[in-house]
Amino acid sequence: MEHEYDVIVVGAGNGGLSAAAYTSMRGLRTLLVEKHNLPGGCASSFRRGRFEFETSLHELCEFGPASNPGAIRGIFSELGLDVEMCPVEDCFRVLNPGQDGNIEPYDVTMPNGREAFLATMEGVCPGSRESVARFFTLCDRASDFMRYMTVTEGDVDRDVLERDFSDFLPYANMSVDQVLELLDMPAKARNIMTTYWSYICVPTDELEFVLFGNLLIEYVDRHAYIPRLRSHGISTAFDQRIRENGGEIWYGTKVERILVRDGRAYGVVIGGREIHSRTVIANVNPHVVYGSLIERSEVPERALRLANARTLGISAVTVYYGLNRSAGELGIRDYSRFINKGDSRAAFERFTKFNPRMIGGVMNCLNVAIPDYSPEGTCVLWGTTLYRPGAFDDVDPVSYRKLKSGIAYGFAMFYKMTTGIDILPYIEEVEVATPFTFARYLGTPYGAIYGYQGQKWDNMMPRMLSKRDEEFIEGLYFCGGHDVWLDGYNSSYRTGRIAADEVTRALAKEVEA
Repeated sequence: MEHEYDVIVVGAGNGGLSAAAYTSMRGLRTLLVEKHNLPGGCASSFRRGRFEFETSLHELCEFGPASNPGAIRGIFSELGLDVEMCPVEDCFRVLNPGQDGNIEPYDVTMPNGREAFLATMEGVCPGSRESVARFFTLCDRASDFMRYMTVTEGDVDRDVLERDFSDFLPYANMSVDQVLELLDMPAKARNIMTTYWSYICVPTDELEFVLFGNLLIEYVDRHAYIPRLRSHGISTAFDQRIRENGGEIWYGTKVERILVRDGRAYGVVIGGREIHSRTVIANVNPHVVYGSLIERSEVPERALRLANARTLGISAVTVYYGLNRSAGELGIRDYSRFINKGDSRAAFERFTKFNPRMIGGVMNCLNVAIPDYSPEGTCVLWGTTLYRPGAFDDVDPVSYRKLKSGIAYGFAMFYKMTTGIDILPYIEEVEVATPFTFARYLGTPYGAIYGYQGQKWDNMMPRMLSKRDEEFIEGLYFCGGHDVWLDGYNSSYRTGRIAADEVTRALAKEVEA
């Protein structure tokens, strides 16, 4: 069979863009296919009136300054992407009104830099410094462990583990809560320390410490970053690089089927035409791939069982406000303000059912980080709260528009209640995205934006260790938020590179044979 391409990448989300950039850079004949007319999936922007809104990126992890680069800056540099990134000056401001259980109310801004973070925490929660410092030390070891697991792709050497990680191995399979309990960290400090749990959206009694520990110190040590030209600027930079490397990109093009015969993927069907390739990378949820893109007779039973055993990840409600006053005029000083009601488990359980009176999550004002992000004398504010699959099942389609208006009003009132800042008189533009919106644009079941939900048996480490056992169809590779690194922009870029590495090795072996 003559192959028109070495690799066809299905889906131009972050993972697909990363995979196609790497395969094209390595000289592989690459075709990237995307049903939308723009790259990026969630990594995009949209306009309403004179405002251009960031679609989904709150802040990018693992980037870091040039003097202390993170893995994602390394990826961007290696690919030669031209993207201007701006640092966010504080880690976060978090407010907890203490309405649930015995949570003590707090409202604190946590700075970047470990020493500043430790000093602030000790000021807010006297007696916490030692346990927080020990937590950071374990976070460093978690980062070392994660780096080793990434390099070996889960194919670990027991002798190396015993030699280099004997001190950390007891913590390698613990949840965040288990580690915090061992350190005897005060309850108030625990709640502040775990603020970022919603970026992964796994409650801390199930969230693996290895993943969270690495994420936390990345933000504390290297700052968060946001792109000056929205995440759409990142996506178009990938697009440009792929084309410069000789790769092809077909937008507005739907893949009707992934071709599989005798356990091997060999191309796709587009517009009724077969297009053959030596490999296929799917930046598409496996539920969709196995359920509708591959002939049922060619889908291994184990692949179906695994997909069905996993729980679809979280979706969201996001409200975007274009305000006709500047952030300074309105008194907005924080880039990100998290509002937590209770601990992570209580919040996660509230995500089960939509309740417009139970809003929580994070509010971001992009102009705090980039003052000219919107026209002079204006600012952009957006709020996000999360929901689990099925939370909107009882929403009446007839009243959907009215519901969205109620959500927009509710978020504004919630912001006023928690900050004292009334934005209602200054709203010039407003848009609301719900799980229905994400389902329509992304094509994911229930509008899932976080791939598969991390669970005790299905967190990052178990996925990484079993990755090779889950290669059910030869020549078919996956990348994106449902893959080994779980959700997130940085995770998707990483999985795209991993998929490109796998394809490169596989094709090299074919040549050698």
